[in-house]
Amino acid sequence: MANYHFNTSYGNVSKTSAHASYILGEGKYSYKENEIMFADSKLPSWAENENVFWEAVETYERANGRGYREFRFSLPNELSIEENICLVNDFIKDTLKDKFYYTVAIHNKEVNDFEKVTQNIHCHLMFNERKIDGIERTAEQFFKRANTKEPIKGGTKKSTEFNPKEKLLELRKDMEVLVNSYYEKNGFEERVTCESLEKQKEIAEENSDLHKAEFLDRDPINIEGYLLKKPIEKMTEDERTKYDLFILNKEIRDIKLDIYNSKLQKEN
Repeated sequence: MANYHFNTSYGNVSKTSAHASYILGEGKYSYKENEIMFADSKLPSWAENENVFWEAVETYERANGRGYREFRFSLPNELSIEENICLVNDFIKDTLKDKFYYTVAIHNKEVNDFEKVTQNIHCHLMFNERKIDGIERTAEQFFKRANTKEPIKGGTKKSTEFNPKEKLLELRKDMEVLVNSYYEKNGFEERVTCESLEKQKEIAEENSDLHKAEFLDRDPINIEGYLLKKPIEKMTEDERTKYDLFILNKEIRDIKLDIYNSKLQKEN
């Protein structure tokens, strides 16, 4: 079944340029260079490259403020890299609306998914939340406090539009619709959903799809990414409990999926 993942997070000013280097596979993160399938940025005229812009954030933004917001989302393995680039650019156009400076990168790496190797293709989109207003400013002035009475004398105003939980839910739905449109356009039957397992099960029951409801009657598979890389012998007791629960829920999902597919084959 198609994979869906979409979340948002933000980073403090002090972590901004390091995170940009991470998603671009640069500097101490150069070991990730081969994972980068696509990278692009929208930058102000005074920034000749991504490093200049994100370092300016650290230099001029309020020290204890927010340096960036990030959207991280999975991309369809079934699509070509060209189609996934188009999908990402469509999302940026619809979401940021040419009003924010950003850096985006598509990562694609092999993951040893317990006895089989799978592709983990996903996107990192980080942007500064100061909204472009068409006024030319120097790097230093861009990050100053906004002057609502005389905007030309102050910095660029920070946007709060991505703060509400309702906005995240809206974006998760937007991504669902966008991915499914690409599946349909390219002739794939797969579809994704942003709904929780509980909600999906409820919908399946309403549609009298009992086999699907049975498959969805399980706990979600969640774990912090760092735990998949941490040696078991170095895990704390709490981390080992989380890891064991992840393995159990994954095994249950796989068993239920086999049963679900078997029942569908018998009916067809």
